[in-house]
Amino acid sequence: MASERTQVWWQGAQARAADESVPARERALRLVDEMFELIVLRLRPLMAAVEKSDCTGPPPWLDQLAALIAEVRPEADAAFLAK
Repeated sequence: MASERTQVWWQGAQARAADESVPARERALRLVDEMFELIVLRLRPLMAAVEKSDCTGPPPWLDQLAALIAEVRPEADAAFLAK
């Protein structure tokens, strides 16, 4: 259900995060901002239900955010910071 509700958003978010005409730092901040708006503001009831379910696995945007963080801060643990 969450996948269906976020499919269009995720496609747009991936395209914006991959836009190399924008600095990686700005793309990472934009992605976090968009995730906050989507998850906290728009999907709060759905996310509450997901937390109570048996859903497992990383969210689909985790790798994209980790890659952007690694580009901005190569010395940092990007996977940890993305989580």
